Amino acid sequence: MTVCWYLRLATSSAALLLAALAPSLAREPEPPADAPAQSIAVKRKAEYEKAMAECTEAIRLKPQFALAYCGRGCAYSDQGELAKAIADQTEAIRLDSELAVAYYHRGSAYEKEGQTAKAKQDFDQAKNLGYKPD
Repeated sequence: MTVCWYLRLATSSAALLLAALAPSLAREPEPPADAPAQSIAVKRKAEYEKAMAECTEAIRLKPQFALAYCGRGCAYSDQGELAKAIADQTEAIRLDSELAVAYYHRGSAYEKEGQTAKAKQDFDQAKNLGYKPD
């Protein structure tokens, strides 16, 4: 399971730095199909909490680290904490207005909240900056 998206940005020195600081964000294999659902949920919740804590630590060590805010925002969004996700993506954009992926993920959080106009604006900006989602 991928907790955060940004490890795909292997050419980014910021991503490499955060990857070194946050080893739990690496791709992990999916649990076996016969594993009890409750244990899977507990394990995934713990992985997200650890990922968020490690992103927070990266931010503490380097407060201008836009990619760490973006990564933590993705984890918040995946956990349904949309206000925190939007706040972190907004801070990432404030720190680096060219970070297309932050616009995309903020747009996704807005979309989940039903704020379609804001979502479209962010998706358009991400596209204008060259972001192409999978």
